[in-house]
Amino acid sequence: MKKKVDIVNSKYNSVKNGLAETFTTTENLISNFENKAFVALQRYIIFVTASKILRKFFFLTEKEKAKIIEVTVAKLGGSQ
Repeated sequence: MKKKVDIVNSKYNSVKNGLAETFTTTENLISNFENKAFVALQRYIIFVTASKILRKFFFLTEKEKAKIIEVTVAKLGGSQ
């Protein structure tokens, strides 16, 4: 009788460990997917923002463009 109980306990522990590993793996996969999705969203927002800025920049006069570039370089610590 004890041998049957040991076999059942052994199988139960094996299934329990397998399920725990499956849940851990699934949790890691979901976390990785969320991180990749977040990075992709960040890149998309940067792309849209940069596109809008460039479109507005290209419609400026040469004098306005030069002034923006001059101010930007000064803010970045460049020489004038």
